[in-house]
Amino acid sequence: MTRVSGIRAGVVCVVALAAAVPAQAVQQVGDARDSVEVAHMLATIRVAAERYADVNAAIAAGYRLVGEDMPNMGEHWINPRIAMRGELDPALPAALTYLPDGDGRMLTGVAFIAPQMPGRALPPPPIRGASWHFHAETIDEEAAGDAPAERGADDRHDGRNSNGNHGDREREVLDPRMAMLHVWLFVDNPDGLLSPDNWSLPYVRLGLPVPESVRPDAARALSLVSGGVDYYAGIAGRLSRMDAAEQAVVRLHLETCRLEVDMLLADGDATTLTGVGRLAELWRAAWAGIARDLDARHQATVIRVAG
Repeated sequence: MTRVSGIRAGVVCVVALAAAVPAQAVQQVGDARDSVEVAHMLATIRVAAERYADVNAAIAAGYRLVGEDMPNMGEHWINPRIAMRGELDPALPAALTYLPDGDGRMLTGVAFIAPQMPGRALPPPPIRGASWHFHAETIDEEAAGDAPAERGADDRHDGRNSNGNHGDREREVLDPRMAMLHVWLFVDNPDGLLSPDNWSLPYVRLGLPVPESVRPDAARALSLVSGGVDYYAGIAGRLSRMDAAEQAVVRLHLETCRLEVDMLLADGDATTLTGVGRLAELWRAAWAGIARDLDARHQATVIRVAG
């Protein structure tokens, strides 16, 4: 093979791989001058990730499940050795994300991790134009979203935005924390390939078409059908240290909401514009009922978990 034909073959390979990367990935970061570089990087990440389509391959490579199956993220499988090495390699993602699927798991993407300590600068994200988002709380606190007092504040603790999702705005580092970049390579994300939260997942779990515009409250309500009752009741109970009777109140309202969601699904209305609005209303009504029936000392947690 001549040098010219070899270069052409390499270009063809990159183009073929990049074709498998959603167009939103290139549109979301950088400008036209960066698009080839971004597509090449995403293709590299995709090839590396595909080795772990079977979670058993990930386990053999040192990845371990951390935390719960989250409605908006699925499962995080982290390789501690890669996560703590302090170097970023597109071919070695520190975390893999999976969605439980029957008896198995579906690979949905990867995440890159950069531990940060006070006084130490972060490396740039592995994808040009992307931004880190940050974690500095317990898993339950991260899952619950911003505390009410932090809503709308200019200096949020971990970079999340005011609707309870994870944001990407950096601030001066005062505490040890973890910078993270999600890349949703194998499942669409209406908010963008690099957005931390993916509220299409509750629809994907149920085999439903994903609306063009996903409302987080509607997706939260839908998640109650696939394990969300235990998830949200558990977070609220642990964060607010509820007793058994108080946890039963939370679970009753969420189970009632789940039954309403089941009826929408049976009628085939869950993905229509009207149905999405109804799902969001059901979610808000459930938490309004929880707030009404619990002692005032739990109100901050209720507001936080409701989103």
